Amino acid sequence: VDATGDDNPLDANYEKALRQSEAARAKVLSNAQRGLFELQGEVCVVGTRVKVFMEDGQWHHGALEGYGEKSGKVRISFDEGRIGTVYAPLDLLNIELAGE
Repeated sequence: VDATGDDNPLDANYEKALRQSEAARAKVLSNAQRGLFELQGEVCVVGTRVKVFMEDGQWHHGALEGYGEKSGKVRISFDEGRIGTVYAPLDLLNIELAGE
């Protein structure tokens, strides 16, 4: 609170960002409960372990983080830090269930 008694605009921005973050988390939880898409006959949810064959000629393991129904893109967080998180069209990925 500043000298005039008004809230600090930085606090308001923080609160707005926090609300947006909570809404995004709720959406992820909702996706996790209803399933994102089917892969190899299995319904995939947030956290499903997958492997993706990449341009380096190797399979890389990770976990699903999300799927954009309109864009058709899947977000995968890879175990290897050098790869990080990939957001790419599902139909362009050589992706399989990891079976771990």
